[in-house]
Amino acid sequence: MATGSPATPPNPAASNALSFANSDLAFKDNHLFVGNYHGFNAYDIENGRTPRLIASVVCPGGQGDVSIHGTLLFMSVEQTRGRIDCGL
Repeated sequence: MATGSPATPPNPAASNALSFANSDLAFKDNHLFVGNYHGFNAYDIENGRTPRLIASVVCPGGQGDVSIHGTLLFMSVEQTRGRIDCGL
């Protein structure tokens, strides 16, 4: 450990950057669902060169692992801050 001035505190914006990382994907027909730590986004990917955002759903609760079964989307999390009602 170096001597001298104390270490610079971490930048909160940089340390929280991973919570917006799109970490899990699920596909259904021409739609892509992308989970992250704050919920999930839905995209129309009919034209792969220009995906179009069609919905953003806020549902905090940890890393959102999205799955599709039929016409249902499931988002699984493994943290105690998970919610059963997703916010606006």
